[in-house]
Amino acid sequence: MIALDPLRCLLTDHTQSGCEACLQACAQEAFTLRRNNRLALDPERCNGCGGCIGGCPSEALSLEGFDENHFTLLFIQSQQTTLSCRHNTPCLAAFSPEHLVVMALRKERPFSCDLASCEGCSSDPEGHLLKLIHSRIEVANDLLKQLDHPHLIATEASRQASDRRSFFTKLLHRAAQSRVTPEQPLKSVSHHKTPTPKRQLLLANTLKPYQKSHPEATSPLFGHIELNQEACTGCQECARFCPTGALLMQNPQGHLQLTPESCVRCTICSLVCQEKAITAKRSATLESWQQPRTLAAFEWRNCAQCGTFFAAKADQTHCRPCGEFVVEFGDMFTQERNRKAREPR
Repeated sequence: MIALDPLRCLLTDHTQSGCEACLQACAQEAFTLRRNNRLALDPERCNGCGGCIGGCPSEALSLEGFDENHFTLLFIQSQQTTLSCRHNTPCLAAFSPEHLVVMALRKERPFSCDLASCEGCSSDPEGHLLKLIHSRIEVANDLLKQLDHPHLIATEASRQASDRRSFFTKLLHRAAQSRVTPEQPLKSVSHHKTPTPKRQLLLANTLKPYQKSHPEATSPLFGHIELNQEACTGCQECARFCPTGALLMQNPQGHLQLTPESCVRCTICSLVCQEKAITAKRSATLESWQQPRTLAAFEWRNCAQCGTFFAAKADQTHCRPCGEFVVEFGDMFTQERNRKAREPR
């Protein structure tokens, strides 16, 4: 069955993030938004098809007995050349474009996606998942073309008699037994502690050899953030709310650091920025995506008014609340000082 980790869900960090990937993918209406825009999963409605997994940007969803990241690495090492819900996977929508790119670039032989069972599938009566699968293959192939990869991901639609449920049952049993073994140690993926989604780590490591040869390759898989340094106040709200740690305030230097390859393009940083100093981009070049950078540099100082320790710009002497107070009421205190200066002693 599908499991939801609320602590990884983007709606948990920011209810206005607008992420509805799982709601759009699920034909069983197993996902609902409850009070305060919180996501909930109804296990009675969920049929465990796995179609929602590939669209979740933060990997908050998982399918019992199946690890899509683990499977990706196993598929690369295997002799199989077809992804099929009838033979070796759950719904192909369980794989993101990142997974497809990693498979295509790392696997020695070309592979295809078997879509023969998609039309008329009971888990996708209106064809939403099929559209998602096609769109993800298109995104993956677009990047593969830019990288001059010799093999694109093909699709197959030949029908064969099969019992999908029996294949899926066998898959779960096989996947449960194919957990990390001494012969195939995948601890670097399965037990990674960073909040960065594992699919992002797989993609970033796979694309490193192409950074110099194809720096201008552009894809919606590459998140990017632009910062207006003059408008930024160093409040750190963007870093606090970033669900994957792509934005981080480095201390004691006071540098706002960006690791683009950890960005999942959720745009939460731009939503929480009161000064509208952040612009979240949904695509970037490979070169910019793999280059960590300092967006803004601050100096830690004590506020001249209240003594609070805060991140200050070069000419800043007051923290934000005190600075706003001085701007709004500064004339009042100046007038009072002038009046007292004029009084006879």
